[in-house]
Amino acid sequence: MSNLLAEGFRRLFKGKRFYIVLVIIMAIPAAACIFIKIFEKSKVNVGDGLVFAMIGTMTMFISIAAGLFIVQDFKNNTIRNKIIIGHSRTNIYLANLIISLTVAFIYQVAYWLVLIAFSKTLQKFKSFPGTEVFLNMLFTIVILFAFTSCFVFLCTSMRNTGGYVLSLMLDTIVTMIAGIIYTFVKNKIVRNVIEYGLPSVQIDGFKYNPTNVDDKLWLMILIDLGICVVSTIAGIAIFKKADLK
Repeated sequence: MSNLLAEGFRRLFKGKRFYIVLVIIMAIPAAACIFIKIFEKSKVNVGDGLVFAMIGTMTMFISIAAGLFIVQDFKNNTIRNKIIIGHSRTNIYLANLIISLTVAFIYQVAYWLVLIAFSKTLQKFKSFPGTEVFLNMLFTIVILFAFTSCFVFLCTSMRNTGGYVLSLMLDTIVTMIAGIIYTFVKNKIVRNVIEYGLPSVQIDGFKYNPTNVDDKLWLMILIDLGICVVSTIAGIAIFKKADLK
């Protein structure tokens, strides 16, 4: 496992894609703060408005870096070579999962650090620091981990660009379907499942209100961690049976 992780991180950090996406992620909050500072005479709480506003977009950035990283392994027969030299498919899957989760964590923390730095310097940031914000930050990381686990599942199971494209659009697809169901289905149980069980919908409670902590926060965190576990177990099971030619 350690060799797989070392080789995977080496390729990740050696490539340009990881850094290009990272620069874009860091540039967005910086540009927003500067732009608002130039055109707004009064101080605006841009930090409060942006701290969780990019969760959905962040999933796409993670997919670009992590999803393509996995798919290219299959296209280049890197996965097959790893198996030939004796690495187990379980370890290969877990190594890719750990690398992808690391990408998600780095990207989100980098975004927050830049936003906090520029918000404190150029604008007002009323809600940070604060217990409620920190809880929602923890929740955000767990949500992104749930998405990332699904990305690894899709890309490893499909082993082609289709898996990457599906992971890229996953948040949009789930949000759209959930919105349609929520609009036309009035059943309370179904609505509760959508509100508390889908990471794409969970963010609505605090996306534009960083101090709003849902009463069922810990239940939703457990559900997201469950998504990580289930998608990982299912992904490993499918990967073990995959015919790699």
